Amino acid sequence: MANNDYFAPGQGSSGGGSGSGVYINPNLTTYPWGGIPVGSSFPSPGTPYDILFGMAMYGYLAPLISMGSLNPLQGIREKGSVVNSVDLTTTVTKQSNDITDFYFRRNGVVILPKPATHTGTYTYTQNTTVPVSTNTSFDSVTTDGVSIVTSTAKTYTFVYPYLYGVGAPGMLASSMYASLTHLIENIGTKALLFSPTMQVYYFGYPTSYGPLSSILDTNGFETISDWTLRSVTITGLDGTPHAYNVYEFNNITTQINFTNTFIY
Repeated sequence: MANNDYFAPGQGSSGGGSGSGVYINPNLTTYPWGGIPVGSSFPSPGTPYDILFGMAMYGYLAPLISMGSLNPLQGIREKGSVVNSVDLTTTVTKQSNDITDFYFRRNGVVILPKPATHTGTYTYTQNTTVPVSTNTSFDSVTTDGVSIVTSTAKTYTFVYPYLYGVGAPGMLASSMYASLTHLIENIGTKALLFSPTMQVYYFGYPTSYGPLSSILDTNGFETISDWTLRSVTITGLDGTPHAYNVYEFNNITTQINFTNTFIY
């Protein structure tokens, strides 16, 4: 069959337009073209040219979904804190096909199935019968009957706080939670400011994070040998005693905005 034998004169096929020709080729396509995937064929009676080019130029597009920030804002919180109500917002955009379903999820479990047939912004307030007090993620899902599309998850993470600050030497563990500054962050290097007045520095964190490898002063000098590591038990916001590593500086000092950098 010569190449020009793939093109046939119009047959008045419905959808092909008056006088439209058709394309006939039993061979499977070897390269994707627009909306025509690899492995397609166009056998007799053929595909009208306008349908063929429409398929190529207007390929299928899955719906779009974008979940906005949670209210209150997602992020890291101290263990023992509680989020009693969460406002969820998601925008769904139709592309090739109408939207046939949409829902919000909490930790992968559907919390609000909601029919959706068009582009729109959907909101929901989850007044949680089980408050959010442990690591929890929210996302949203939509489908157009062909593709299932999931938004990026928004997550609440709960951690025990870092404790840091200044005080008299030998501070009791029972005083540390109330006396020192709380830093609600995940494990990692911390560069913190201290302003002691004839006091010592303190830096504490959950024992599970492991020991420090280095403590640098504001000039970048190693000082870890000038600190004493203590293992203590601290009861925090969740009311549970928790093991902490506490580093106490060995020398009484007076400084203003002195940076100590703590490295694992």
